[in-house]
Amino acid sequence: MNPDFHYYATYCAAILAGYSHEESLNIAYSDQFVDLCSETLLNKLKAPSAAATTQLQLELMDARTDIIGLQKITRIWSSFHFLPRDLGAVLPKRCSKRYLNKYRLICGPNGELVKSTVKLAKGKGSQAVGVAMHVLSDTWAHRYFAGTPSLVINNTNPLFFELFPDGTEKKITFRHSATLPDDLENSRYTSSLFVSDENSIMNLGHGRAGHLPDYSFIRYKYLPAWGNFEEIVKDNPSDYRHAFCQMITALKYLKDADGDFSCDQYDFDAITDIEDELNMILTKRQTDASADWKALGEKLSGCEIESFDLNKYQEEYINASEDEKDATYLGRFILAALAQKSMVTNRIYSTGNKLAGDSVDYNGKGFKGIKAYRKLVKGMNRFQRIKDIIAGIFAMLVAMVLFIVPEESCALVALIISVLLLVYGFRLMWYYFSMARHMVGGKMTMVEAVIILDLGLFTISMASLNHFIILFYLSGVFAFSGLIDILRAFESKRVGASIWKIKLITGIVSVSLVLVMIVLGIILGKKEFLVYGYCLSLVYAGAMKIITAFRKSAIIYIQ
Repeated sequence: MNPDFHYYATYCAAILAGYSHEESLNIAYSDQFVDLCSETLLNKLKAPSAAATTQLQLELMDARTDIIGLQKITRIWSSFHFLPRDLGAVLPKRCSKRYLNKYRLICGPNGELVKSTVKLAKGKGSQAVGVAMHVLSDTWAHRYFAGTPSLVINNTNPLFFELFPDGTEKKITFRHSATLPDDLENSRYTSSLFVSDENSIMNLGHGRAGHLPDYSFIRYKYLPAWGNFEEIVKDNPSDYRHAFCQMITALKYLKDADGDFSCDQYDFDAITDIEDELNMILTKRQTDASADWKALGEKLSGCEIESFDLNKYQEEYINASEDEKDATYLGRFILAALAQKSMVTNRIYSTGNKLAGDSVDYNGKGFKGIKAYRKLVKGMNRFQRIKDIIAGIFAMLVAMVLFIVPEESCALVALIISVLLLVYGFRLMWYYFSMARHMVGGKMTMVEAVIILDLGLFTISMASLNHFIILFYLSGVFAFSGLIDILRAFESKRVGASIWKIKLITGIVSVSLVLVMIVLGIILGKKEFLVYGYCLSLVYAGAMKIITAFRKSAIIYIQ
């Protein structure tokens, strides 16, 4: 959802639930702040980065997509923006556990976690209430998508149509220009790039469907791969109406000392007097309904609604001592965010699903819980960095052995590379049968696996040849990897990732080294330069691996 709903509509719902103007503003501010509380902002405030509730798009481009990085992303997206509806969901047909775990993270309203989210906010102030309202409303807007990178779950296909009130439909065109606004008249919308990698951040949340889930007016239908390509109709005007009325029900529960909250309960009576205005706002074709929601809110309360100001509470938090920070507005938001993230992550983990990792229980522990989380994350990041350092050192050791005894060690290096290729090929093949076969374009994964396996077998056959021939072949493989780095650099630059310069330099150096080796070793007949050049290439690759290990981890945001 956009600020029009998370800020102004939430204010309206709070007023209808009986909150005062000031209380409603505080709840609405906290709701909208969930979409803005990134690690970048928290670092500026010198606040615990563990409380991040969102991930900046450009920072996501640099995010690691290894197991630790994916778990970090999933903790944020699944906890605050794509709350899983049924962690015990079962597919109608047999599938791999890996696919099933992602399927179980699909977002939807009225799940058990919605009830837990609302109850968790009880008695914990307006910040916790705002966080709960953000999570609740997003379950309606973001239903059918998951808060973890997944092509098979979150991908779209050409059969995506917008439905109009007069019964007509128009095929939706997705484009990838971030500078162009959505073209409502021609049903042309911006979305993330298609990337066949299952875990690419391009396949996170509803990125492949652009901002369609965030517009209250739109109705559309499509054929998701996870639903066996059966048609699904998304009716946003109806969903947003239900979300609004369910928020009123939840807010009344959170305001009163007694009572209980149950899912699938909507206070339609509360909107009787504003039914026509509400329907007008929800069905009006516009990308930003803030002005209409603001006018309705001011009519309901008789007070002026101030615009959202990101800097409003920052000085209070910065100037407070560490013992006083928990009592500030942002301090209470941070504790509410940590409690929500902890609850959801631990609930996912308790089902045997490791996609969000494990989590420290921060609920009610203040800075004690924050410090425990920092220790956990520090340990996980250290493990990944150690792996990268070991890989870099290993590459350098191989270079040293090759330099000392090139004839005896070339065949061994060829065997090592062949084994790595075969392992990777078998992993791709397993990935195809366990998941990729369920998704659009999944057969390309099998083709890629066959090619890698064939290359691995070919590399084994090279082991019995002259060591200079082996080195020439290995140098070609190294040059090819450099070319891939160059192509990825330009792709990263196109989508705005800051890491593109490092990738470009790495690729150019790799290709240049191989060209020098070919010129000196083959054309000029100085074959020893093949040895020296390849050793230098390995040293360079190992050094870059170690440098990357010490590079600061990416910061994250979500919309």
